[in-house]
Amino acid sequence: MIRSLECRNLRALDDTYWELDDGAHLLLGGTGEGKTSLLEAIYLATTTRSFKTSRLSDCVKRTIDPEASNDPAALASTDGFFTGVEAENAARARLEVAWSGAEGASRRLNGDRSTLEEHLSQQPILAFSVADIEVLVGAPDLRRRLVDRISVALHPASLSILTRYRRTLDHKRALLAQRTGPNRGALRSFNELLADASAALIARRRLSIDALRTALLAVNAEFPKTRFSVDVAYRSSPDFGDEEPDAAGVLNKLEQSLTHELRTRRPQAGPHRDRINVLFNGRPVAETASAGELKAIGLLLLAAQARLLQQAKRACVLLVDDVDTEMDQATLEAVWPLLNTGPQTLFSSNREAVFEGLNVGCVWDVHQGAVKRR
Repeated sequence: MIRSLECRNLRALDDTYWELDDGAHLLLGGTGEGKTSLLEAIYLATTTRSFKTSRLSDCVKRTIDPEASNDPAALASTDGFFTGVEAENAARARLEVAWSGAEGASRRLNGDRSTLEEHLSQQPILAFSVADIEVLVGAPDLRRRLVDRISVALHPASLSILTRYRRTLDHKRALLAQRTGPNRGALRSFNELLADASAALIARRRLSIDALRTALLAVNAEFPKTRFSVDVAYRSSPDFGDEEPDAAGVLNKLEQSLTHELRTRRPQAGPHRDRINVLFNGRPVAETASAGELKAIGLLLLAAQARLLQQAKRACVLLVDDVDTEMDQATLEAVWPLLNTGPQTLFSSNREAVFEGLNVGCVWDVHQGAVKRR
């Protein structure tokens, strides 16, 4: 669990030291007061990534430069930011992430530099924000990332498989893009490397999706709304149907794509083209779900992921930003207990009244970058 957060020069937050207990925490405040930034600071410290941006430089605190003109774009930024948490899971751990313009990103575990796998293995954490709705209806790569995050959360060693596949794929892309035309022999060499990584990655994704589907069945059964069924469908690339692929089978299918790849100058087969769809009552969510239903579907997926981690004895922390947005009161009341089965959950909202009668352990007021217990 997150026992404390310390951050400096992050977004619009004051320099912060924040202690937390177990249970449900509700952060209340208006737009732009710092609720999301507090959740982002925790996520950054535990995962080394932001759930709002792919550029860590965006997280640096910026203020109006008093020496500049009245131009609203005239902002001064600090040199970088720092965020760290004291986490307590199987053991106590101090996780820190910093970024500066001069040195870039750095991470530390208990004061020492750590590998990414070591860092991610300490405190499982899941986050959901309005932007995650795009995962349900947007490009396929967003859903592939979701499944890969589940794989890494369940088995941190999965990160090495992902890294190996992506690096080899990048080399193959560069080779195919050469103006002089790629060498077939070199392409076959990369295909041999990709085949082994692809088979391992497809196997990991299948295991993760099968486990997720089982957890979704349980969550669906506990959700009181009728005709509200969420599921996940997976088709690998290359497509093996229900067969379990091995490296030799993947290599054979990659070789069959070689002529097409030489013509298009891009890789045409591999897990980077896997198809993953979230289904609502048996159909892709983009075809059937309203805005409110999409929010509920996203939260049910979050609850299912949390169940998976708990079953694997990796109790996770949930971060849910603007939990009540796009949802009616009845749906919020229905989904609320499903998100509170773990040891610690942090929610944010700007509407206090909708939480009356719900089991909220601790309420925090967030105002102008500062957080205070009510």
